[in-house]
Amino acid sequence: MAKKRIESTEDKQRQSRKEMLIARRHEQQTRRVWMLVSAVVGLIAAVLILGIVNELVLKPSRPVAAVNEVEITLDEWRDQVEYRRALLVSRISDIADLVAGDVNQIQQIAGLELQTLGDPELLGQQVLDELIEQELVRQEAEARGISVSVDEVQASLEERFYYFGGDSPTPQPTPTETIMPTPSITPIAQEGLTETIQLLTPTPTPTTGPTVTPMPTPTAISLESFEESSGEWFNRLNDYGVDEALFRNEIEQDLYRERLIDALALEGELSDLAEHASIFYIRFGNEDEANDALEAIESSDYLTVWNTIRNAVVEEGVEDSAIAGELLWRTADNLESILGPDLSGEAFELDIDEPGSVIVVPAQTEDGADSFFIIMVSGREVRPLTEAAFDNAKQQIYINWLDEALLSNVLRFERWRANIPQRPLLDTRSWIYPTPVPTLTPGDPLELIPQATPG
Repeated sequence: MAKKRIESTEDKQRQSRKEMLIARRHEQQTRRVWMLVSAVVGLIAAVLILGIVNELVLKPSRPVAAVNEVEITLDEWRDQVEYRRALLVSRISDIADLVAGDVNQIQQIAGLELQTLGDPELLGQQVLDELIEQELVRQEAEARGISVSVDEVQASLEERFYYFGGDSPTPQPTPTETIMPTPSITPIAQEGLTETIQLLTPTPTPTTGPTVTPMPTPTAISLESFEESSGEWFNRLNDYGVDEALFRNEIEQDLYRERLIDALALEGELSDLAEHASIFYIRFGNEDEANDALEAIESSDYLTVWNTIRNAVVEEGVEDSAIAGELLWRTADNLESILGPDLSGEAFELDIDEPGSVIVVPAQTEDGADSFFIIMVSGREVRPLTEAAFDNAKQQIYINWLDEALLSNVLRFERWRANIPQRPLLDTRSWIYPTPVPTLTPGDPLELIPQATPG
């Protein structure tokens, strides 16, 4: 019996040790599982944290462009895209309210805005180009000592809302009186005609008149009205998720650009005087007609042929009819925009009162026909540029500078294409087409026809 007790005790001890080993092994396995789970959870948390940091910190700070090593970040670009979208949405909404939600009128008036909103990538590209231009302008302006203060931005903002500090707005320049040109054509008597054919009625004495029609002066508003108007506008921007600082930044960039343009014009010694030319022209629809007219000019004179064509009765349905006209005191750039470079060049090379040769002006569209011109210069002289022409000349100097500046150290990165903002969205629910009422055809059940309510 004693031997059995000893064996039983030993068995229990062995079993106890076995259970301890099993328990220890189980504990180790459980610890390993928890360590693995913790590692997996930690890895997932690390990935999430890295993703959040990447999206909120690293990614927005990555450049979409660099201008002379100054970076334009993704965050800056996205803010500007959202700002541009807000301006487009605001304008379309105003138009929709103005036309009482008429879809056809909205699409007709705001077609360009709708098209821009419908092409986010195009809008993103435009904004990127604008930001690059703005950075180039800012760097060039600062290099020239040009600056824009906060007070100047505020003053410009106030002027946009027609608030002038309680004063009247700066008056527009008074148009200078200039001598109106006397018609250059004198009446030409032709054989077989009972009366003189003439283009213009000659004026015995020069008359004076303004060169431009004065623009209406904007009505100045009070401080209270300004604060109300600007507050409503900034609230609208905030409703679209846009900070008013972006609006002020746009004003600042406009001031930098205006001052740089003035500086470039001054540096280039841009004159407000330019050579002008006055010309007679005859336009033909085909070359044979132009060559016949040239022969007639050589056998008689230009003004006789010009007057004949000018006063001819155009038959209905007749194509390629010749047209005679006159352009008074135009610059080379203006003539080029109207008649093309070849005719513009000839207008400043031909001897006065000497007819030119037949010049072909290519059609503006693929399905259009070429035109054939014969011109004669009636006068050339240096004259003051119009305000619009002088501004165009300044703009051209700026464009030339910008084209050259863009060839400098400007880098673009394509990461913006995958991050184009889609907000703010345009709400079209108030001006969608109404559901059409079904039209009954013969044979439809009468139950479908609305019945009048008795009484």
